[in-house]
Amino acid sequence: MHRYLKLIHYFPGHLDKAFSECVALSKTHRTSRKGPPPEVPPRVPAGEMNGIEPVGQRTLECAHLVAEWHLCRGSPIIAACALLAVDDVKGSLLMLLRGHELELVVAVGKLICTDPSANNDSCAFDADISAIQGLIATAMRYLTYRAVRLLLWDLAVDLANTLPQGTNRTVLLAEVLIAFMGGHEEREALYTRAGFPTPVECPEKAIGSILDQVLYLLLSTQPYKGLNKALEFLQDQIVGGNLDRESVWYVLRLVQAIPLTQNAAQWMIRADQKAGLLAISAYLGAIRAAGLEYGSIVLYLLSHASYLLEKHRPSGYGFLAEHIELARIKMEEGDTDWGLNVGGNLELWSDFKTSRVSGSHLPRHSDAQTCCITNTIIKGPSYFLENGESVMGLNDALMWAKVHPFSPLGSGCRLNPF
Repeated sequence: MHRYLKLIHYFPGHLDKAFSECVALSKTHRTSRKGPPPEVPPRVPAGEMNGIEPVGQRTLECAHLVAEWHLCRGSPIIAACALLAVDDVKGSLLMLLRGHELELVVAVGKLICTDPSANNDSCAFDADISAIQGLIATAMRYLTYRAVRLLLWDLAVDLANTLPQGTNRTVLLAEVLIAFMGGHEEREALYTRAGFPTPVECPEKAIGSILDQVLYLLLSTQPYKGLNKALEFLQDQIVGGNLDRESVWYVLRLVQAIPLTQNAAQWMIRADQKAGLLAISAYLGAIRAAGLEYGSIVLYLLSHASYLLEKHRPSGYGFLAEHIELARIKMEEGDTDWGLNVGGNLELWSDFKTSRVSGSHLPRHSDAQTCCITNTIIKGPSYFLENGESVMGLNDALMWAKVHPFSPLGSGCRLNPF
């Protein structure tokens, strides 16, 4: 320990130099070789580098810069390793989540949460267990959506059941059941596996909070009643400016699970209801994307919501056009105050910052494709939409689906790139 302190006092500038190099390295993807050199933070005077804590903080900053550099170059696993090396567990899991390495998020997160040696004094556990569990729950939710896409319904229910008891688990299970379009016997078997009453018995549970009412009505034999109640509730919250309520986002997730392109008789969704649901989902998705710092898709989501309103003109949704325009002005002015409690429920607000899957920096050469929402050439993996012709970059598709799981083409088809 004595030698360590001597090194700190003798070479204070070397750590500062390393930090400056990391800053320059992290900015190389934003500056051309012919442009001005990146700004370097001011040197820390030697008198201020007189302890272990400032050095540890500067080391952590270096690790974050190196991790961001690797993530932007399509290597989320190396980025996560850079943060694990300085015991930033939460930051490491977030890097894996941004890189869509869902299995690794779950495996590493659960290993650290259950490892007794992770709680000793030698491990700098920046994030508390609840923050890490929020990241694990988010990854499990995306894995559940993947199982739904593959029509592995039993697996989807089993994955959702791995979450801790609570609202997030109940809503995720309900999303799976709402999306299921099989026969009557298979549906009742799936309800039993998920621990829900049968569709006939669900209306008896539709009492209490608005979330419970919407959830059990959507799971009943008359789900259109739940859809009506959910749309009325979301409209009231938008008009009243109450988007900081957790129930808004849970109810939104429930209605986003409705299969809009299926012709099941039990839904009886009118054309204006479908258009209104898509428009509200796109608008609230834009607000959620802003809160999660998905800045690259916010304006496109707002434009998509405006397009849906102008094309279909659903009755009773005229108020939404004004809110969309105000949100667009707010975004263009750089206002980051959206009235959201992003630090509250960590199961709702964990997946921050833009997605960067492996290989995102690689060019496509001869099969160059243009993104249907940004009209730019796609780098890295791509994702084809339901018409087999329109295409998005996988990063944009993931962020879009996380906040508005419907196709940008406005057809009502689900967007599930998970």
